[in-house]
Amino acid sequence: MSDRMRVLVVDDDENILLVFRGICKRKGLEIADFTSPIDAYEYLKSNEVDLCIFDINMPEMNGIELLKKSKAIKGDTEFLIMSGVATVENAVSAIKEGAYDLIQKPFASLEFVISVMDRALEKRRLIREISVLRSQVSQESGFCGIIGRSPRITRIFDIIETVASSGSSVLIAGESGTGKEMVARAIHQRGNRREKPFVAINCSAITETLFESELFGHIRGSFTNAFDNKEGLLEYADGGTVFLDEVGDIPLSIQVKLLRAIQEKEIRRIGSTENIKIDVRFVSATNRDLKALISEGRFREDLFYRLNVIEIDMPPLRERDGDILILAHYFLSKYSRVMNREIKGFSPDAIVALENYRWPGNIRELENAVERAVVMCRSEEIQVSDLPQNITEGIVAEEGPLFDEGDSFLAAKKKVIESFERNYFLRLLERCNGNYSKAAEIAKMDRSNLRKLVKKYPDVYNRFK
Repeated sequence: MSDRMRVLVVDDDENILLVFRGICKRKGLEIADFTSPIDAYEYLKSNEVDLCIFDINMPEMNGIELLKKSKAIKGDTEFLIMSGVATVENAVSAIKEGAYDLIQKPFASLEFVISVMDRALEKRRLIREISVLRSQVSQESGFCGIIGRSPRITRIFDIIETVASSGSSVLIAGESGTGKEMVARAIHQRGNRREKPFVAINCSAITETLFESELFGHIRGSFTNAFDNKEGLLEYADGGTVFLDEVGDIPLSIQVKLLRAIQEKEIRRIGSTENIKIDVRFVSATNRDLKALISEGRFREDLFYRLNVIEIDMPPLRERDGDILILAHYFLSKYSRVMNREIKGFSPDAIVALENYRWPGNIRELENAVERAVVMCRSEEIQVSDLPQNITEGIVAEEGPLFDEGDSFLAAKKKVIESFERNYFLRLLERCNGNYSKAAEIAKMDRSNLRKLVKKYPDVYNRFK
């Protein structure tokens, strides 16, 4: 099978088949079309198809019956049903048997048919991608436990490999939750100090009065309650790596002593006159602007340059194209095992919500959201309703109900689709800064078709002219 997606169309009206041939040619899709549902079913048994479109009223076999038979042998394929009478009964029957949607004939417009096909094919693409991601997650744990394939994160992998075997100090900068400690551990694991200790010190969690004792140790009787000699963390880490997390929170009184330890490669326990040689590599991390702290007199400039020999800038999750879904499936697999749940993946709507959210808490927030979703899930897939409200509240506008109680099925459906499309295009173009080529690539749509669809929503279109 080629890389192009394949559509199977079955209708006893040759003119309808001509319409779909034109659509598929325009969209770059392969097409197989039949007037006989029996011939179509035989074709389906031996060929891979991404989307099947069946007319509901055909002489040899009706579309619902063909849908049932086809669904049994092609469970992952998407199906659309066409009907000259778009009744609620037809719609319910089609959806119940597994159809993605119902298309009324005669067609309101070709653009409408294309938009329905696009959404069905997008769901099929997502399911195929999920299958690949699930396979990758089960086969590998990433680079030293760091999961991702985006250019931004693979660049970090390259830097880690380059600097791991040197003894130079490394400063890892980035927002909270981006995985700075995992990068520090990867540097340690890939370097020649891997057999020695990796000591992580949370600088924001140690009070100023205890900081010196924790880092440098003390001797018996050096202060109240110093009943025994104590080895400091820098001494304990000899030969290995010390990770100073939230290094910007180190008190000024300790910064000068830390600077001396780095420069002289020796420390002195509190109360002692003896210097102790240490061989330690320093890796630090911060989510604060250390240069601003320097200008405010809260961080020593000389210490900054000692710690910042090599700087690594961790990208926020929202800038790691494609990694949100990879990480989401990794966490889904992790927590499904922990909780002994059998959850296959995320629904298409849940995927849209995950990809459109900004993730201010980065990977840590994503992991928390997926763990919650696994707990809340009551089906084979994570649904939008299983995700935290702050992630999903922007999907549907808060102006009130999407449709009126008195609306017909088709009128209500049209309003829901328009609401989804408007919100999807708005967030997509915001993410791409109005770049239609990049947006079309992400949406897996033709650029001109994307622009035409966006034009339906003047407020969105005019914003990104």
